[in-house]
Amino acid sequence: MKKFIQFFRKIRDVKYIYLKILLIFSSSLTFGQTITPTKTVVQNVSSCGIIDVELKVVGANPIARPLEVVLVIDRSGSMTSGSPDTSMDHAKDAAIDFINNIFSLANNPTGLNKVAIVSYADTATINQVLTLSSGKAGLISIVNGLNANGATNIQDGIVKADNELTAHGSFNCNTSRSIILLTDGVANRTGPSGSSCSGGTGGTCIQSAITAATNAKTTTVSSVVYNNQIFSVGLFGGISGTDQTNATYCLNNIQSGGAFFTESAANLTGIYSQILNQISWVAAQIPGTAFNKETVNNNFNIVAGSISVSKGTFVQTGQVIDWNIDFLNTETITLKYRLTPKPNICGDNIVSTSRLDYLNSNCLATFQNVTTPNYCVPCAPILSALPSPTTINCPTTPSFITPTVTNGCLSTSLTFVDVTTPSTACPLKYSIKRTWTASNSCYSATASQTINVQDVTPPVIAPLPAISTINCPAVPSFATATATDACGGTVTLTFADVTTPSTACPLKYSITRTWTAKDNCNNTSTASQTINVQDVTAPVIAPLPAISTINCPAVPSFATATATDACGGPVTLTFADVTTPSTACPLKYSITRTWTAK
Repeated sequence: MKKFIQFFRKIRDVKYIYLKILLIFSSSLTFGQTITPTKTVVQNVSSCGIIDVELKVVGANPIARPLEVVLVIDRSGSMTSGSPDTSMDHAKDAAIDFINNIFSLANNPTGLNKVAIVSYADTATINQVLTLSSGKAGLISIVNGLNANGATNIQDGIVKADNELTAHGSFNCNTSRSIILLTDGVANRTGPSGSSCSGGTGGTCIQSAITAATNAKTTTVSSVVYNNQIFSVGLFGGISGTDQTNATYCLNNIQSGGAFFTESAANLTGIYSQILNQISWVAAQIPGTAFNKETVNNNFNIVAGSISVSKGTFVQTGQVIDWNIDFLNTETITLKYRLTPKPNICGDNIVSTSRLDYLNSNCLATFQNVTTPNYCVPCAPILSALPSPTTINCPTTPSFITPTVTNGCLSTSLTFVDVTTPSTACPLKYSIKRTWTASNSCYSATASQTINVQDVTPPVIAPLPAISTINCPAVPSFATATATDACGGTVTLTFADVTTPSTACPLKYSITRTWTAKDNCNNTSTASQTINVQDVTAPVIAPLPAISTINCPAVPSFATATATDACGGPVTLTFADVTTPSTACPLKYSITRTWTAK
């Protein structure tokens, strides 16, 4: 009765966030066999300056081809672990199930499938050479007869399997040749006599096994090099820590078709079924030609240490990556690498091109060109040019230009900040610098415009009264000026009077009052009001005595007149006498003295 547990295949798990175009090409080969490459180019999730490139190749629908498989079964003493059934029991069940499946009609339509058995402990033994389905019973009998005892000599097991394939394998393009290695522990013997060897990943036990596997991956017949697949299966239920680390390293470096691991050795049937599903290849590498040639655009640099493949090997030569695999099975394989754009490279670019070269199901060389989708390299936004610094006069309000932003890759925001710098000499004189910032998720750029605001506009004094004339003794009365400043500053008003006398009349003059308005920036304006003062008022003579009569011989005695001038000027008094005789009497007369004040 078969025992089942979960099993897993260890693969590298790298997370990618796909931000761009997915370009898929499919190649339909004869009998429905397909190779589907998928190329993605995305911005690295943690760095704007890094581009993640992945080429994924999916093989599917393999044609029916003869399968020749050498089962290499570990029968060392550690295989007796486990209860009630041992690891050896599980390995036998799985091997028998694999033999039954590979010879089933569904998996052996050509009738040419063959299986051989090699087992190993201290040394290895070819228990059964490659045999057709007619030898199935014998194969099963051999598997059932295996007993676990001794050390672990993986190297000799692989060498014997290689020898068997070389001796009895069918070396043609159409036949799929494979070695399936099963072991539960770390190699501790090497060579045909089971010699002691040093441990660790660099020791001779592991390195000799890897060397044997490398040799077994190719067989040269009549100067033609043929590729063989190696699958490794690790039973890790009885080992841990350093032993498991070393064993994992060993089996990963031995395999070319896949490494499988299980922790308890149960359900190896599932692993063998998976291997059987992959063993009939979809495409084979053309000898001397890379399966995929990745040519990177000269605008980009390949990030050192970033290249990885899930299967096979790679060689980087300058801008070219050659990816080599022996076979593409029913599987998905990936090539990953990272790029950085060279300085001043941005916008749409084709970062690389890919070409697949392989032998198809008819063993004919064919190829696929996989064109990489365009990738827009993020770059700093470009802002349109802004005007040079300009100067305006208040009260004009500064008016700024909004720049346009050019950037074809990322969404960009546009913001601005104003910084005002006042003048120490004049509060109303200042500069405003507006700095625009365009930002995307990777970069930013700025552009600035400066406007200088100056105050050269003088205050405006409200209209004053027109020229007027008054008569003394009236005193000139001036209006009080008012002023406003268009820039909003404080206005100081002062005045000065200028009197202009008349040359004809000292008491006639003009007074002009000139107002000066000055703002905070020492801009000034003036306005004047003039009042003419004139003297048109005659002096006033004080009343004189009334008419009087005297008798001669008395002599007339007149009062002396006095006069005042309202305008305050000096008064000149003069008089003139007029005698009027009487017609009736010569000695009778009147004298009238008339005073004139000027």
